[in-house]
Amino acid sequence: MAGSNKWFSYTSDDGDDWALYADESNTEGANGSTGSGAPPNQNYKPPANLKPRYAVYSNAAGTRNIKVYILTETIYDSLAAGDTIPDQIAGGSATLGLIRKRPEIISPIPTAFDTGLDDGDPN
Repeated sequence: MAGSNKWFSYTSDDGDDWALYADESNTEGANGSTGSGAPPNQNYKPPANLKPRYAVYSNAAGTRNIKVYILTETIYDSLAAGDTIPDQIAGGSATLGLIRKRPEIISPIPTAFDTGLDDGDPN
């Protein structure tokens, strides 16, 4: 974390908007002004079964890695090897390079319905 935290508007792959609390300088470095500040009517964080997409950036020596949430699928798709963001710990004079990215992961929620299979018991 390089600085203050604030709320951002995260758009999931299915188009839903969620309020995401993240490091301000790093998130804005990777996303620009996109999603800056959660919308006034946005009251919900991502559900527990949704793991937001992110990118990992590292300094040249590989001694410091940071995870940065990527707020839209469009920005995530545009990330490529060689992309950099300002290194706020170094006063913004150095950069952190993209080393990997991880897509959004949504785990299915179990459904509470009867499958109709007969397991042999009376109920």
